[in-house]
Amino acid sequence: MLVLAAVGVAIAACGYQLTRGGALPAGVDRVQIEPFLDRTAEGELGVLVATAVRDRFRAVDPALVAGLGDRAAARLQGIIEEVRVGAVPMGRGGGVVAGLYQLSIDASARIVTAGGALVQDLGRFSEGVEYPVESGVGASEESRRRALLRAARALGARIADAALTRF
Repeated sequence: MLVLAAVGVAIAACGYQLTRGGALPAGVDRVQIEPFLDRTAEGELGVLVATAVRDRFRAVDPALVAGLGDRAAARLQGIIEEVRVGAVPMGRGGGVVAGLYQLSIDASARIVTAGGALVQDLGRFSEGVEYPVESGVGASEESRRRALLRAARALGARIADAALTRF
């Protein structure tokens, strides 16, 4: 118990506070999570990743997330930088197995004040998932789409976890 009290004092001395199960910087009780800027041809990835970030924050504590019309002391912003797709090398000699692909999403994120001043650069993130190529163009595109959604959800969760644990 004394160790926990000492940790709490040390955290408070650094200017941070624990807030309802999540950790945010002093003076920040809620975060506005903005749709990420999407620099890819996918178009909707910025919304998908931001939704995943918001969902993870809400799982920790719904009160940490400011609604779209609400005022918040800080905003979480991000950029979807790139989506990469390539065949998965497998087996001896790294030969490619036809029909199995890796889809990866690269993004960066940061937290800024309502006025735009940087609070914390959360860094760069990458998340990849494998998916099978199905027979037929429609089925193959649907498989790719499901992989894109899985990667976006996982990426958003990683970004949220980084935001919640850095403070």
